[in-house]
Amino acid sequence: MQTYDFLEKDLLENQRLRSAIDYIRSHCTQPITRTAVAEHLQCSESYVSVLFRQSTGRKFMEIVLRYRMDKAKELLRQGRKTVTEIALALGYKDPNYFSACFRRVTGVSPGQFRRKIPQKSI
Repeated sequence: MQTYDFLEKDLLENQRLRSAIDYIRSHCTQPITRTAVAEHLQCSESYVSVLFRQSTGRKFMEIVLRYRMDKAKELLRQGRKTVTEIALALGYKDPNYFSACFRRVTGVSPGQFRRKIPQKSI
């Protein structure tokens, strides 16, 4: 049975990755740290880093940032909240820092992103 040990390890890592991503999604309005995710997964912080790097090719905090920016895009498309409200809803205490992160990921400011969204005709 030793030939299948690697499959069991892969399955365990995939389950842990899914659990980690679910944790990030459900806690996106709060500060998310490797420590918190490691505690959730019952593993070490370094394992969390390795898990994300090997599975996605990206650093842990980059995944968190990209998830938050995808959520920000969704909220901007809805058009119901101001940029400040969106920043606060995603756990950013400083709307300017949120805008800088958004620009770094998307190449445009949140306001520019919102203006590019086609308006629905009534």
